[in-house]
Amino acid sequence: MASPSLPPDSVADAPFFITPRNIRLVYQVFGSETGEPLLLVMGMGGQMLHWRMEFIDLLVAAGFRVIRFDNRDSGMSTKFTEWGTPSLVYRTIQRWFCIRPRPGPYTLDDMAIDAFDLLDHLRIDSCHVAGASMGGMIAQCMALLHPHRVRSLVSIMSTPGNQSLPGPSFSIMRQLIKTPPKDYEGRVRFSLQTYAAVGSPKYHNEARALPLIREAVARAERGDCYQGAMARQAAAIMSAPDRTKSLARLTMPSAVIHGQVDYLVPVAHGHATHKALNANGTCDLIIIPDMAHDLPPELFPEIAAAVTRTAQRASATRTS
Repeated sequence: MASPSLPPDSVADAPFFITPRNIRLVYQVFGSETGEPLLLVMGMGGQMLHWRMEFIDLLVAAGFRVIRFDNRDSGMSTKFTEWGTPSLVYRTIQRWFCIRPRPGPYTLDDMAIDAFDLLDHLRIDSCHVAGASMGGMIAQCMALLHPHRVRSLVSIMSTPGNQSLPGPSFSIMRQLIKTPPKDYEGRVRFSLQTYAAVGSPKYHNEARALPLIREAVARAERGDCYQGAMARQAAAIMSAPDRTKSLARLTMPSAVIHGQVDYLVPVAHGHATHKALNANGTCDLIIIPDMAHDLPPELFPEIAAAVTRTAQRASATRTS
């Protein structure tokens, strides 16, 4: 899920390109061309605008060249509406019986390859990667597919994909399985309810969240994002193999950031991700006491500082 504020139409004129596999990816780049390249990968149902400009400004000030983009099946990037809406109930039952569900039209690895295609388009050989929720899973897949292209890895409120880890709370699941209304105002209300369900209670601010939610809903409607897109992304997550053993082989500097009160992806997932990535002693763990499954602006400085420290460790390793 994505955290809810950018001005309206802040991404209306964002550029796009077509990948070698005929996927349209919409993206934006901020900062100096000489800055350290940093790719931000958003989570399930999120759009690139959910990486808010206040956060990006902090990263640019720290010396990064920041890239954000719409994953496939989100925002204005390619949609897979012809595949319909996969049954998540059936896939959930399969997982209960330790049966790995079959993927939908794409996998997390496919989404990771999209990200590499974007880097190729921008002529970036390697970069730092930070991902939130599903974006953290995609970032992990990137590091596993082409570790030489990932300078540092930051996994935020994410998971290694171990099925034995605890799942979402009942109240959150009840909200997530609801069918969104078809009208614009109904979808705005639905998004506000989802934000309230998964977000950090201490930092909950509906008035602050509303402008971005309205922008995201309007943009999703223009991009035809409501025809099962989240379900298809969820199917990619549910069909992914456990990455725990593979992550233990990674050696680039990394960090895991997780909220103590995250009840969508409980904090045990953060500890498990850190344990795997720290097999070689290269991973920091930051557990934020009042953070749930969102990125509150009050925490931007702390999260940006963690991303910066991790990248600096990578730079020190490359120059030593």
